[in-house]
Amino acid sequence: MSQFNFSGGAATGIFATTGGAVDLLLSANGEELYVGTSSVIAVLNPATGAISRQYNMPGSVVKMVLNAAGDYIFATAVAGGKSTLLSLYLATGATAHAVLPGAAPGNLYTLAISPDGNTIYVPVTNKIDIFKGASLASAGSIALAHNSIVAPPAVTPDGATLLAVGRSSVYVVELTTGTLRTTIPIKHSAACFGSVLSPDGTTFYVSAGTLSAIDVASLTVTGSVALHQANPFRLGISPDGTTLFATDTTYGTVAVVDAASLTVENTIFTIAPPQAVAVTGSSLLVLNKNSTGLSLVDTASMTVKAGFLAGDGPGTAAYAAGKLFIPEAGNLAVQETPETPGLAKPLADGSIGAPSVATLAGNVYVSFVSAAKVFDPVSETQTSTIKIKTDGGTVVTLAASGDGVSLLATYQAEDDGAVIGSGLVKVDTVSGAQKLMKSYPFVPGPVASSADGSRAYAVGYMDGNPATDQVGTWDTRHNVFMGATAIAGDPSFTGLAVSADGSTLYLVDANGKVDFVDASTMDVVASLAVGTNPSGISVSADGQQALITDSTSTSVTVLDLTNQSVAGTKAVDAPSVGSVFLN
Repeated sequence: MSQFNFSGGAATGIFATTGGAVDLLLSANGEELYVGTSSVIAVLNPATGAISRQYNMPGSVVKMVLNAAGDYIFATAVAGGKSTLLSLYLATGATAHAVLPGAAPGNLYTLAISPDGNTIYVPVTNKIDIFKGASLASAGSIALAHNSIVAPPAVTPDGATLLAVGRSSVYVVELTTGTLRTTIPIKHSAACFGSVLSPDGTTFYVSAGTLSAIDVASLTVTGSVALHQANPFRLGISPDGTTLFATDTTYGTVAVVDAASLTVENTIFTIAPPQAVAVTGSSLLVLNKNSTGLSLVDTASMTVKAGFLAGDGPGTAAYAAGKLFIPEAGNLAVQETPETPGLAKPLADGSIGAPSVATLAGNVYVSFVSAAKVFDPVSETQTSTIKIKTDGGTVVTLAASGDGVSLLATYQAEDDGAVIGSGLVKVDTVSGAQKLMKSYPFVPGPVASSADGSRAYAVGYMDGNPATDQVGTWDTRHNVFMGATAIAGDPSFTGLAVSADGSTLYLVDANGKVDFVDASTMDVVASLAVGTNPSGISVSADGQQALITDSTSTSVTVLDLTNQSVAGTKAVDAPSVGSVFLN
């Protein structure tokens, strides 16, 4: 969870939450923050992130509301594969649950609560189910055919009207008669997952690519602004009703919008896709989806010296200018002081899908579809973009060539899901010249270069026989593909590195080993058992050590490359996918 000032800028705090967190809810006095997860509702201090207590829940929370008295939380959830309504009495921790009748199994429904806290409304397919707050007993339903409501609905302060957003309009439901009064068309460029009622109950805001304001008294749209968001999600509002916060889960951003004029005043870049928001009187709290962490391991003493939280699905980091650059699902993050880590911060690179990164000649290169974005690690700004000639394909991984000038990129081209081309591109980052070295039907993945830049190696598979992994070799001095070789032992390779003298390949096999392979003959000369599902490798600058990460266990393994032996293992906080040496 990240904490921001309304004015934006870098996060002022990043707090760890219980795993599986999906929703935030602030207490009426603003002194407690409730975090709904897949198993508990945790109570945090919104200023410090400290967890004071947790309540076990009989289901996985989807969306929460708090009653007017502040002593009950109600939540939609999934329990045993069924869509469910839960209640939590905060004084004792007592819970209750009721299955939503007629709801599609496992659907992620939202809910609203009446101002007096006595009635719960849950939009499900073709209707709105009504429940008594005290007992969760059914109190009937209101027919609302094909409503497609996924944004949180709201009840007006007088308790007479329910406002809920469907595909392209707002439903206005009279609760006293249980009938649909009217619908209000809205502008939209995406599905609507975000809506919020102003604190005074006079305006209903809807975020569906376009942010619209609806006057509750006249039931008319009074204004709108295009947010240009790829995947708008939740919408929050400040306690005084002056500022709106509209999230976008694709690019990990939050648009800060003036509620009166509907102008976008700022954009906040979060460390991971924003799953939910809560707004205090002075700060914005953003729940970061799937946010994970990095650990600093001393390979000599096999101790974890420090750690810090990163974003969604971080990949193998790159080290440049004394900083770590971490590829994530929605952004490139930077840790400016990795030896004594503080808060990691996202860079607005607009990347999607945990891309690959490489460092070369003082720059950081980030793969993005069929291009590489170039960053200056000192200023932390993007300086250019290199369009890589991938023969109509997309970049799979990047690596720096040992020649100190060339960027290597493996690529894969598809047509209707079938691979039709693959290979390696060598990009001269000084002259801009590119050499395309096709390898199809060999389809390469992770790539590594020899220290002198004369060879490149990639692990991959032969199209038509993806179950058998092989190693491809390129002569990068003469720019030709030399062929692919099957390695003994039926491996499933996840990473590779090349020894300092270029004579040995270190091939990481997900079956629990690292193979030492003679680069000239492709014979396995040694194998070491490591972990349960090793996922990647990095080699120290002196070429004497390697660190092996593991995607299913919490251990990392340090190898003595000189003696071809395991130097030690160390437990970290979670399974890991990649590593980088700082020295």
